Amino acid sequence: MLIEPFRIDFLLIPKFSMMALVSAIEPLRVANRVLAWDCYSWRFISQNGEPVSASNGMVQICHKISEITDKPNAIFVNASYDP
Repeated sequence: MLIEPFRIDFLLIPKFSMMALVSAIEPLRVANRVLAWDCYSWRFISQNGEPVSASNGMVQICHKISEITDKPNAIFVNASYDP
């Protein structure tokens, strides 16, 4: 029996907190490693599909939200300090 990973999309808002994003992803990555299979998968999305800059200036490549065809199990919105 094939078990699909729990899929999470992270909607990134310009000037999002990189610390918040990494704090959410790192436990998922570690869980995948400890369990020895990819039980979690994630991707980054933005409204227009363009890369998004974090508050620290780092840039994250994203998928365009309107082009996502497969439904994730969860979506997290990573907002900025200046919503």
